[in-house]
Amino acid sequence: VALSTNLAPTVARSTTKIDNFSFQLADGWDLEKVASTDLVKWPIAATWDPAGNLIIAESAGVKQSVQEQLQSLPHRVIRLIDEDRNGTFDKRQVVAERLAFPEGVLCIGNDILVSAPPQIWRLTDSDGDGVCEGREIWHDGKTLTGCA
Repeated sequence: VALSTNLAPTVARSTTKIDNFSFQLADGWDLEKVASTDLVKWPIAATWDPAGNLIIAESAGVKQSVQEQLQSLPHRVIRLIDEDRNGTFDKRQVVAERLAFPEGVLCIGNDILVSAPPQIWRLTDSDGDGVCEGREIWHDGKTLTGCA
C-alpha cells in the first residue's frame, strides 16, 4: 500500500476501502494498493532503491522463538519491480535469504543495510543482477534479548 500527501495531515475526513479493509484518511492524503499478496505476504519494513523499486524486509511467517530464528534464519529481503511502470508492482525478486528477523531496511546506493538483531548487515549486489551475493556484518550488537 502506498501513502502519499501534498498537505500536512489534519483530521480524518474520508474513508478509503482496499480489499476488506477501511482506512480513515486526513484531507490531502491518498492511499492505494500497489502490490498483491502474491508478491509480498508478510512485509515488515520497506525502502526505495535508486531505480524506484520497493525493497522489503519480509517475514517468513513462522512461529519460532528469537533463538530458533537465529538458528533457522527463515526470513528474506525482496525487491518489488513495476516492469510496465503503471504504478502497480508486478514482479518479485528475492534479494537475500537466510536472515534473522529483519526489523529495518535502508538502501545506500546499490547496497542494502538490514537490521536483523543482534546485527546490522550490509548486503551488496556486485554483478548488478539484483541479488545480493555479498554479505557482511556492518554492526554487531552481540546480545539479543526477547524483544530484540
